[in-house]
Order: sequence, then C-alpha cells, then structure tokens
Amino acid sequence: MFVRARVPYARYENALTVPQQSVVRIGGQPYVWLIGASDKALMVSVELGELANGSYRVQAGVTEGRGSSSRV
Repeated sequence: MFVRARVPYARYENALTVPQQSVVRIGGQPYVWLIGASDKALMVSVELGELANGSYRVQAGVTEGRGSSSRV
C-alpha cells in the first residue's frame, strides 16, 4: 500500500510569490520581467525559494511595489 501526501513544512505570511511560468533561467540564474515606472520592461535577477502550488517564493531581488508602477 502506498500513500501520496503533501506536508507543509513552513508558512510565510505576506510572502511575495511569482508564477513558475514567469521565471526565465539564463545560465542557471533565475530572472523575472518587471514593468518599471516609465512602463519599460526590465529583466531582474532574483533568488527563489521553494516552489508550492505552481509559484516560487521570492527571497531576494524583487520587492513588492518596486518602482512607482512595478508589477511582477
């Protein structure tokens, strides 16, 4: 008999996450695209945490509200 289970091991309140599909890897380094204050796209290097429910937790590189109109 076999059982498949998911056991949450950590909970992060107000964590910034990005969808797995939005991460671009170049040379193994993860990047995401942002829309900056002047509505121009820029690629930003990020440090990612664990993948859960199709989204990565962002540990470094992007903060909520970065720039005046940034969105991930």
